[in-house]
Amino acid sequence: VSSTNANAALRISNQAEFRLAVEKERRSELAFEGHRWFDLVRTGRAIQVLASKGMQAHQALFPIPQSQIDINPALMTQNPGY
Repeated sequence: VSSTNANAALRISNQAEFRLAVEKERRSELAFEGHRWFDLVRTGRAIQVLASKGMQAHQALFPIPQSQIDINPALMTQNPGY
């Protein structure tokens, strides 16, 4: 994949297309290694990509363990949705 590739299917013209190409490559190369979820959350695309599977916005964050909130409830509150 490059901006000067002779094959039109492998040609990219901007940074957004490049990022999608890298995402697609990581999806296939690292299919069974558990990286996809973290890639989608890190890039902010988790909700967009997984909404059809029933993902909601609050599910992009893990819940904070109650034992940690109990240690200092004045400084820590649970993530929304949990």
